[in-house]
Amino acid sequence: MQVSKYTFKGISSSRESQGWVAIELLLREQVKLSLKSFERYDLEQYLCKLKLQKNPINYRSAIALALAGKYTDSPLNLAQQLYTSLKKQLDPNLIQVQVTPPAWIDFKLTATAVEQWLEENLKQISPDSFPLFISPPNSFAEYIQRRCSSILHLGISENLISENPKLCKIPSFSNQNLLTKADWQFLAQLIATVDELERVSSGQSNEKLALSLAHAFDQFHRHCPIFDRKQSGYPLISQLRLSLIALTQAILRDPRIV
Repeated sequence: MQVSKYTFKGISSSRESQGWVAIELLLREQVKLSLKSFERYDLEQYLCKLKLQKNPINYRSAIALALAGKYTDSPLNLAQQLYTSLKKQLDPNLIQVQVTPPAWIDFKLTATAVEQWLEENLKQISPDSFPLFISPPNSFAEYIQRRCSSILHLGISENLISENPKLCKIPSFSNQNLLTKADWQFLAQLIATVDELERVSSGQSNEKLALSLAHAFDQFHRHCPIFDRKQSGYPLISQLRLSLIALTQAILRDPRIV
C-alpha cells in the first residue's frame, strides 16, 4: 500500500497515511486549524473519539474542556469560538458541527460523508485483493479473511461486483433508506478500525484490532444477507454489503494488521 496524503472531498490533512482515509485524523487537522487564535499546545491527548448514536456516526472532541485550564474563559465559550471557526471550515453536507453541554464539540457525519469515505477507501484496494486461499487459517481473523474472499468470488459469479475492486461502483445510499441498523453498526466499526490503524505507530500490535473487526464482521454477516433476491433493495443492498466485505478483507490483509 502506497503512502498518500489524507484526502476527503475538499478536506485534506498535512499528515501522510499508508493509504486508508481516516476521518478522525482529518477532523483533528480541522480542529488544529480552528485554534490559530490560541497559543500552541499539544493536541495528541485530545483526540476525537468515535461514537455511534443509532444513525448517523458522530465524533466528539473534548478540546474546549482541556483548554479551560489554560484560559480564563469558560469551556462553553471556548467551545463556541471553536464551533464558529469549524462551521466555516467544514461542508455541512458532509460533516455537521454542534456544541453539546458541558462543552463537547460534536461532529455528525452525514450519510453522504460515509458514502464518500467508503468510495475513497475502495480506491485504495489493489487489483489482487480477492485471492482464494488454500492454506488453513491460523487465527479467527484469517478465517474471516477467507470467508470474505469466498463471498466476494460468489458476488463476482453473480455479476454483482467486478473482479477489480477499483471498478466496484457502490450504489448511492445517501438518499435512500437502504442500510439497516446492523449495516450502520458495521460501517462504524470499519471507520473506527481505519482510524485506529492510521493512528498507531509502526511496531505496535494490531492483533486486537484485527480480532475486533473479525468479530464485528461475523455479526454483520449473520444479520445482513447478501444473496437473498427477495430482500428489500436487492440488488443494490447486496452490492453495498459486498463493498463493505471487500474493504474488510483488504483491511485484514493490511501488513500492519496481520
